[in-house]
Amino acid sequence: MALSMDEERILAEIESRLTSDDPKLAVRLSTLGEQRRPARQSSHSLRLRILAGLCALLVAALIAGLFVLALRKPAKPDTTLYDAPASSPAAVVPDDASEPEMVPRT
Repeated sequence: MALSMDEERILAEIESRLTSDDPKLAVRLSTLGEQRRPARQSSHSLRLRILAGLCALLVAALIAGLFVLALRKPAKPDTTLYDAPASSPAAVVPDDASEPEMVPRT
């Protein structure tokens, strides 16, 4: 259904008044229905995302390291002073003591 010449003139008049009264609204209405291009990410935003990712990776590595340390078997205690042969100076036991005397190695 086509508009008459009179109706087209009235619509053009309304459009020109709208453009002069509220230019921002006129621009928004003129771009209505057009596809917007996706906004580019700023380099600042990208840097923050990379930094946050690296921090999360570091925290995950620290937690994994703590789990490994917590779950590993304890080391066998050093018993070389107690297992020394009787002739060595480290195993000198006085007659009046029940425990061996600790003598530093030389």
